[in-house]
Amino acid sequence: MLLRRRISAYIFLFIPSFALASWVTRTPAIRDALSATPAEMGLLLFGVSIGSMSGILSSTSLVRLFGTKTVILAGLSVLIAGVALIALGAGASSGPLVFLGLMGFGAGIGSAEVAINIEGAELERLTGNPVLVELHGFFSAGTLAGALLGIALTTADFPVTAHLLAVVAISIPALTWAIRGITPGFGKGGEASPESPGQEATSAEAQPLWKDVRLLMIAAILRVVDIRKEL
Repeated sequence: MLLRRRISAYIFLFIPSFALASWVTRTPAIRDALSATPAEMGLLLFGVSIGSMSGILSSTSLVRLFGTKTVILAGLSVLIAGVALIALGAGASSGPLVFLGLMGFGAGIGSAEVAINIEGAELERLTGNPVLVELHGFFSAGTLAGALLGIALTTADFPVTAHLLAVVAISIPALTWAIRGITPGFGKGGEASPESPGQEATSAEAQPLWKDVRLLMIAAILRVVDIRKEL
């Protein structure tokens, strides 16, 4: 049971990184499909920032209300739907649709990753192994795989809409399988359970993220750097 739960956690971080690298490598193709200027692309990409900050700031409360399993499922489902909207928006040359897709992607990854890390911390406590390090290793592996695929398909002049819809088609069954390995109700109510880390972890999670000015500043700076790179 713990092994299945651990593999599920790996998949949960592989999916968003794979999807992220996939659409980032196709940003020039999306820009060309929309006939957008660099300034317009900057505004569109700002949708990711809006979504991700909203997801991050609401994630702790959502986990307390619904548990990690529900938040991960909902967050990654919104992320996958966001990729689909980006694909359809590029195909229809619709800037607003791409913006909504990017915002959904950001909200999904922001909320899901917090819940995934809570799962990882619990698995680390239960197994005594460095699960969080391994989790972020899988995030890096997903980024590498998505980037290599994106570069290859860009070189082959493969349609961006078909590429991103293929990413959606791969992600849905992977999420469907992985979510079944997560214990229902963990994290719900914000109270320590027989499997939860304990009172110290609960009090740490209770700290409101919006009060951590350094965290918000780092997130804003990194997002600006990302946008400049993508343009």
